Amino acid sequence: MIDKTSSIPIFRQIYENLIRDMQTGQLKKGDLLPGTRSLALDLNVSRNSVDRAYIQLEIEGYILSKPNVGFVVLDTFSEIKLTALPNLRKPQTEISDSIIDFKYGGNGFSTFPKAKWQQYTLEVLSSETDPFLDNKGNINLRIAIAEYLYRHRGVRASYEQIVVTNGYVYSLEIISNLLKARNSKSTIAMEDPGFPVTRNTLLKNDIYSKPLSYYNGNLELPENPKHNLQAVIVTPSHHFPTGSVMRVSMRQKLLTWARKHSIYIIEDDYDSEFRYKGDPIPSLQSMDESGNVIYFGTFSKPLSSTLRMSYLILPPSLLPIYETRYDGYTSSVSTLQQSILEKFLVNQDYEKHIRKMRNVYKKKHDLIRTLCKNKFGEYVSIHGTNGGLFVLLEVDKNTTSEILVKEAWKKGVKIYPTSDFYADGRKHPTVFMGFTDVSLEDIEKGIELLYQAWFVESKKPTL
Repeated sequence: MIDKTSSIPIFRQIYENLIRDMQTGQLKKGDLLPGTRSLALDLNVSRNSVDRAYIQLEIEGYILSKPNVGFVVLDTFSEIKLTALPNLRKPQTEISDSIIDFKYGGNGFSTFPKAKWQQYTLEVLSSETDPFLDNKGNINLRIAIAEYLYRHRGVRASYEQIVVTNGYVYSLEIISNLLKARNSKSTIAMEDPGFPVTRNTLLKNDIYSKPLSYYNGNLELPENPKHNLQAVIVTPSHHFPTGSVMRVSMRQKLLTWARKHSIYIIEDDYDSEFRYKGDPIPSLQSMDESGNVIYFGTFSKPLSSTLRMSYLILPPSLLPIYETRYDGYTSSVSTLQQSILEKFLVNQDYEKHIRKMRNVYKKKHDLIRTLCKNKFGEYVSIHGTNGGLFVLLEVDKNTTSEILVKEAWKKGVKIYPTSDFYADGRKHPTVFMGFTDVSLEDIEKGIELLYQAWFVESKKPTL
């Protein structure tokens, strides 16, 4: 049931209800969820609310979008007998004692720079000067973004190229619309393994996604790409989900290939601020001499996932298409938030906050790495180290990530399977762990519980 009088957002209620149905066994592995349109009609809510709920479920690994099929339930852990089903409506702090959740991308307000944000909010509200706005957002904010990116990522762009957006999905929708204006049957290639929400978003926007094999810093590029291939999405500074860095030779090869075939490169620079060893990895856009790179960045990872503020940098060749298709468009990000963020950037409070959070996350990253090496030894390989907000653990057992996840869940630890990241859903004994929202104490407890689950109480899993 949906309670429209509740303070809990509609999409969150849908999300929680579906998880509860999975935990109670009403929804089982392989079940097909209702289409977003039909569920929205049944619940008398907006389709956008259902979309947001499904996307969050897919991010967390509960469901998978399959082309021409729909959303399929992956695994509900219904066979695990819980003494008491947690009330998902309770605040996270009320259930954290029993479940240690290594979720990814969930940084909330616990580390948010509240005092400075409140100070700038009051300043903006008391200002008698209205912000300069156009169809790409606050002009002064975009100037500040351009200056920041040039200093820290070597990105070369004028404010006219920058579009302020409210997240990755919306940014990808804008890119899809621009590319479809060039070719109505556009195809966009993406790394395999890669972010499953990318495939889902492209599908919803009537764009076919072509998987390109990625391994150890190298991307397999087609020698003679078909005419419909308009772009390739890459995460060169910190590959998602393996955490590796694209080799310099591969970057140069990719830029040359894109220039030769007139293909855009969509650079998703989602967490480049968080390097824990060595210098930051140069952006691909800073190496581009031909205007082939579309650059995406976000403020959600350093500040808060609830902020929903990101940006695109469009190459000059796409600007006329944008101006035509988005003539009269008003930014989906609130004017107030844009003005506050402008002050945050101009006064360099954003950079101070990143330095602070880099230290916070480095401690968590290093602790996970040390504990895993000491506890698991040669039986677990750690991938994705020295940067980012997640790690991969590859377990030396004849098993799958799904089995490893189930064993961990029995001990009260929530980790995530990796099969969803692959276009063919292949099974690997590898699990995905974020650490932004988990405490140092819970990291220690969690690793100990994983050891107990995988190597002490559990017999060797078999396929």
